[in-house]
Amino acid sequence: MTAKDAVLLPPARPDIPILIAAKRPRMLELTARYADAWNLAWFGAPDERWAGAREGLAAACAAAGRDPATLERTVGVTARYPDLLEAAPAESVGDGPALIGDEAIAAGLAAYADEDTGHVIAALEPTTPEAVARLAETVRALRARSRAAVV
Repeated sequence: MTAKDAVLLPPARPDIPILIAAKRPRMLELTARYADAWNLAWFGAPDERWAGAREGLAAACAAAGRDPATLERTVGVTARYPDLLEAAPAESVGDGPALIGDEAIAAGLAAYADEDTGHVIAALEPTTPEAVARLAETVRALRARSRAAVV
């Protein structure tokens, strides 16, 4: 099929950042060359797997002649609220790494922030309004603490 004189509406935007999720050498190389942001998931607290992936990304940036600081890092984490799981269906709970409970979630998010992680994508277990509200409150408290530390 072909289309003549077609117009893309709305037009493409050149300012939309490119985010690539990558962990193997070839994709890390492409990330270093072309991406604005890099993502890896699914994690609990930062661990040796996260550190190793960051080292791989830094090596790919060095090979591409790019300062790794110009590439935003993002991470996907699982935030699990055990006290809310009792009312949730069993299929809504994974078995992989997770930040479990309010204190661990706050500590994990703070640890990623300390490593200059630009964004965190949170998969909530369970996926309920209560879990969203708890995560939002944790983030608000961390931001308030962060602003207080700067003053």
